[in-house]
Amino acid sequence: MGGWKKAGLLMLAFVFLAAVFTAVLPYLAVSAPERVIIGVRLAGKDLSACRREEVKAAVVEWKQERERLCLTLLGPAGRRTVRGRDLGLTVDEEKTAAAALAVGRRGPWYQRWWWRQKAYWRRCDVQPLFHFQKETLARMARELQGDLPAEPRDARFVEVKGEVKVEGERIGYRPDLTKLVAEVERALREGREREIKISYLPLYPEVREEKLRRTGIRELVAEYTTRFDPSQTDRVYNIRMAAKALDNLLIGPGETISFNEKVGPREEEKGYRKAPVIVNDEIVPGTGGGVCQVSSTLYNAVLLAGLEIKERTSHSLPVAYVPPGRDATVDFGRIDLKFANPTRYWFLVKTRVEGDTLQVKIFGPPGTREEVTIFSEVVEVIPPEVVVKVEKGLRPGEVRVKEEGQEGMRVRTWRVRRRGKEEIREELPLSYYHPRPRILVTGS
Repeated sequence: MGGWKKAGLLMLAFVFLAAVFTAVLPYLAVSAPERVIIGVRLAGKDLSACRREEVKAAVVEWKQERERLCLTLLGPAGRRTVRGRDLGLTVDEEKTAAAALAVGRRGPWYQRWWWRQKAYWRRCDVQPLFHFQKETLARMARELQGDLPAEPRDARFVEVKGEVKVEGERIGYRPDLTKLVAEVERALREGREREIKISYLPLYPEVREEKLRRTGIRELVAEYTTRFDPSQTDRVYNIRMAAKALDNLLIGPGETISFNEKVGPREEEKGYRKAPVIVNDEIVPGTGGGVCQVSSTLYNAVLLAGLEIKERTSHSLPVAYVPPGRDATVDFGRIDLKFANPTRYWFLVKTRVEGDTLQVKIFGPPGTREEVTIFSEVVEVIPPEVVVKVEKGLRPGEVRVKEEGQEGMRVRTWRVRRRGKEEIREELPLSYYHPRPRILVTGS
């Protein structure tokens, strides 16, 4: 029995010493803090006992290999071979070297012990900290998109021979950059040439064909056209901007439309330019000049369509593009044009700027067109005030006209709507145009 006990104790001692040796050996293998511990590799390359500069040299070598690595991108338009250098590959040598040297040297003692055991007996891979230009990769993916539409397009109404028809929507597609970047990163880490098929994510339009068809819109209900001077390029530009914001505007049953809300602020930041506007009974340059012609043209089309006017204000001076009593001025945040659809039908606004004309058309379902007539009457003419000013250079008693001035007026306007034998007559908001003073100058 004594022999068995002695053998058992020797065995236990051997196991204990082996365990101690196994636990301590990784610490004894490399203890110098300026060297990498045994078992650490850089993407498969052994870095055991390497100093910082040697690790950085290995990182540079890794980068050079990956710069030459060829990847093939596959898209609908074909294929493209790209190397790491084409993607602007960069590697952080300092941080990668620091990460390699930090293995087994950070954290509590038991974490350091665990990482040294793992590195020594099972190896520990450190991945280079690298980056590449994802914008370049995205551009290449878009170039390989070919005829695959990049942007979705809503279903829309298209005018054909005086009517509108529904043109179906179109789905757009964009490269799945998250997936593509991950696959390129994996290929660079593995260092293997490979083909990468680019995935494209669908972008769905907001307006579907089915929704537009349910409106029943097809026939022309009303239209109104005004003219402008095409040589006033900045003013024409503003007209186009505002008209475009109203094009394809859908008006639902019971809905109230705000011109300011649909067109938005008329600011230089939004792209509007300076052109003549009426301010304090004077015509002066102002941002968004010309937009009031759009609101006035829309106002007349809305009147002829039989829609309900909720808010409308005349200019302080008469304008040339519509008769007195039929203009509608707007000023974002202050003066608006609002109208409502009191019916159970849908209506559509279409605008067009061409040559020297601005046209607004309103379409609706068959049978919604009414016979509408608009009458205006000047109920008061307001003579201009005569202002006499003394001016140097004129002889005593000499009088000259400096400004002719302009009569003011009050204008009443009515709309008459006929539905079969029924006639509906309604008075529209009163228009008041200020007189402009007649200015005379004379010598003292």
